[in-house]
Amino acid sequence: MEPLEERALLAVFNPLAGALDGAAGSLRAAILAANTNAQNDTINLQAGTYALSLANVAGQENLGALGDLDLRGANFSMTFLGAGQGVTIINGADLDRVFHILPNVNVTFRNLTITNGTAVDNGTASAAAGSTEARGGGILKDGAGRLTLDNVGLTENIAAGGGIQAAKGGGLFAALGLVNILNGTSIGQNQALGGGGGRRRGVGDWGGRRGRWNGWRSGWRWRQRPWGQWLRPTAAAFFLRRAH
Repeated sequence: MEPLEERALLAVFNPLAGALDGAAGSLRAAILAANTNAQNDTINLQAGTYALSLANVAGQENLGALGDLDLRGANFSMTFLGAGQGVTIINGADLDRVFHILPNVNVTFRNLTITNGTAVDNGTASAAAGSTEARGGGILKDGAGRLTLDNVGLTENIAAGGGIQAAKGGGLFAALGLVNILNGTSIGQNQALGGGGGRRRGVGDWGGRRGRWNGWRSGWRWRQRPWGQWLRPTAAAFFLRRAH
């Protein structure tokens, strides 16, 4: 008798836009469950705004219960499906960055907007605000793994370094792994503020030989709008460290 092929099961969550942050039925509750179920997960999001309201209380918390939404399911995938840019909105309320992707998690965001995130640290557990470089106001991607932004708005997020601390990637910071930006994804109106309070704008390093921007391979350009306007990325938009 031939053994059956081992396959990862798929779990589906349907959080409510109107649920209070952290309550039953909320986006945070769905992510906490997905982080620990050892499955590939799909999270279907309604039209409306998913607003975060649970701030960190003792430095950066990386278990997902407070502050940003920590995606921790290593070696599994997590897919967020919204109803459209500007229709499904995940609002960080400036209490932390919006999403922190931990190493080896494969994440897809599709048809949604991520906004009003504010990063004041580099994502290290227990880091106090302003004690480290500020990274990834909208999304911080740590370590290996794949991130796909498919028809996503990543707008009005901030990386804010305190004192002499620098800031990188107001919209997105990704140090390793593969980042795909597809199908009209718009990364704009993000800010990186640091190094004594001034606005630090430098060309962002790109993610290496395997990185893709709308299927094009380029170290310096990305397609912000579907009709083909090309822009040079800056630290205020996103930061991708060059792979060696």
